[in-house]
Amino acid sequence: MQYFLKFSGYLLVLLLAGLWLKPQATFDSVPVMAHPWTLKSTELNESLKPQRLQKSTNGHYQFSATSELINVTPRMLHWFYQNQIQNKLTFNGQSLSWFKLAQPRTLSNLFIVTSPEPQNNRLLHGVVFQEQSSFDDEQWQMRYKIRSFGDEGLTLDVLHAGYAIGSIEYKYTANKNGTSIQINGSMGMNVPIIGDFANFYLFNKVYPSRLLDDWFKSTLESYGHMDQLIPILYSQKHKASYSINS
Repeated sequence: MQYFLKFSGYLLVLLLAGLWLKPQATFDSVPVMAHPWTLKSTELNESLKPQRLQKSTNGHYQFSATSELINVTPRMLHWFYQNQIQNKLTFNGQSLSWFKLAQPRTLSNLFIVTSPEPQNNRLLHGVVFQEQSSFDDEQWQMRYKIRSFGDEGLTLDVLHAGYAIGSIEYKYTANKNGTSIQINGSMGMNVPIIGDFANFYLFNKVYPSRLLDDWFKSTLESYGHMDQLIPILYSQKHKASYSINS
């Protein structure tokens, strides 16, 4: 058993060394230059930050947050997420996928990698999709698999090299204003020794820890945009096309 653990640790070190030397893929980043509403900057309150994004002693991260959408029901939110890649809208003379106005400042691309229904481009249970964002000229890529998806919420597995290395749960609850959203998640391996090596690689090479705050902040900021965007789109759901006036 001791020999097996040593051998496994040796293979893990070799694997991580090889992955470390492999260059990260890059992508074209084309931000939306203008959007039809102005939001106040969403800065994470420093006093709440430890409660929202916490790092364990072995480098594993846990995070949680709450948000609220006004005049948006859980069904409307589910409908938007389902169609945010395949559906387009016309704004400012441009034809844009919906997701471009949900995170106009940071999100460059969102695309499906594999789907149980390859004939369409909708997000649904079992889909693997890729998110590509830019934070202060640094690129961030994240791959997810949808574990569950419905009006009650969304659960994603965070993937690397085909394996789940984290999960994020978004729980939707209808309230008198619209929808409250509870976010809970974790990233990295929460196991002794091996987890330390794996997390060191993950949060230095794959999902750099220096950008985790920016990614988390961008996720929360997107709800401010969706608060404006979804009611406009939903009011046009029976029309042949979608548009937003500048």
